[in-house]
Amino acid sequence: MKQTRTILGIVPYERTIAVCEVENSPNGSRIQTSACFTLPEGQSAEALSLQAAAFKAFLKNHGFKAKKAVVGIPVKQVMTAPVKMPPVKNANLIHETIKLNLERKIEAGLSEIAFDYDTGTDAGQTDILVMMVLKRTVVQIKELLESCRIIPVQMTNTSLGLELTAAGPAVCHIIDYPASFELCLFVNNTLAAVHYLAKQPGQGLDAETAQKIVRLINQTLWTVSIETGDASYTLWTFDADSSTLPGGISAVFGHFDCRRLKKTADDPLCCFAGILAKKALSEHPVRINYLNGRHGQQKPMLVSRWLRKAVMAASAVLLLLGGFVFSWQSDSREIARLEQQLDSMKDGVRSAREVIDRVSAARQWFQSQPVHLEILRDLTLSFSENSDIWLTSLAMDESRNQILTGRAIREQAVLDVADALRKKTVFDNVKILYIRKMGKGTDIMTFAIGLRCREEI
Repeated sequence: MKQTRTILGIVPYERTIAVCEVENSPNGSRIQTSACFTLPEGQSAEALSLQAAAFKAFLKNHGFKAKKAVVGIPVKQVMTAPVKMPPVKNANLIHETIKLNLERKIEAGLSEIAFDYDTGTDAGQTDILVMMVLKRTVVQIKELLESCRIIPVQMTNTSLGLELTAAGPAVCHIIDYPASFELCLFVNNTLAAVHYLAKQPGQGLDAETAQKIVRLINQTLWTVSIETGDASYTLWTFDADSSTLPGGISAVFGHFDCRRLKKTADDPLCCFAGILAKKALSEHPVRINYLNGRHGQQKPMLVSRWLRKAVMAASAVLLLLGGFVFSWQSDSREIARLEQQLDSMKDGVRSAREVIDRVSAARQWFQSQPVHLEILRDLTLSFSENSDIWLTSLAMDESRNQILTGRAIREQAVLDVADALRKKTVFDNVKILYIRKMGKGTDIMTFAIGLRCREEI
């Protein structure tokens, strides 16, 4: 990219394709020209190949001359999947492990998607967000540009062209587009989630939308065990600064900042296209590339490639197997120790059980409102009356720690129950332990939620 003098920034969005040509000069990059191509009524940016001739004429009429382009895809067309990684540094091993995880998590085959990921700067990173788009979307955009003799050098997400800082345990960037908000959540300096939130054209950020954003981000943070109060929010917009936003927004977000984007073109989408093009010409371009990500930069010989895949897969299996054996040996030693301890306590257990039975019988004469009944009542009220979610087991230890396991038809139903439990004064430390499908061919999910009952109710 350092040798490129001019480049096109292209942003397909709804029924519009924004194009901006940027030139790299000794005094910095500057915009040459920009314009928006509007698709005919009834057609969206997903049917680009039908507009090859019209788009070619549009580029010629507006004087676009650059023959290379970077394309920004809206978050609306992006799928994501968080992947747990062992603390390894080998890039090939990371890639093969991610592929194995994707094959289990997504219904579409790997041949139907284009994906990339950013491992960040932390060599011991264990949580990686994989970003995916349908391969047919990539092919349509490539065919449209190549029909105009333009070479796409990078295909990424439009919002990632901004300088999104990530200082703090949890930072959410809210990017204001003409008909949507895009959310980029960073956790511990690493991209953890992206979200799309539709809005009415011309609608700004109001208190109701702010509450939706906070709730969506809190639900994401619960899955990674981050305290929701630690999140900070930054709004990127062309239209306003913090002094002109409706009252009450700062109170909804807590930690809130407003970044006003410089309007370098008449249309905001062209501004985003220019920002993306300038980023591509810089020394630190966007690290996500659906055309040729970090997993596709090396193209070894066919035999070597298959051999490397086999070695990487075997290494991943051995790593997982080694962890299982170590865990099994540790558990076996712990079980043997506990069995010895239990044998030595048999006589004391019998006497203690008799005392407990007597105390439990006497306690009923003095207890007007049983604590466990109040806990069970609040737990029951946290579940909706429909049949989207149900419990299969409830476990509670003597320290008032509980684990709820069950099944649900929708993932949102589990998140809603966790949200309701968190609002109850009876419970604290509510965490979603896992949500996963029972298997292929079914939409039913299993889940587990951990929580603790307060000492005083």
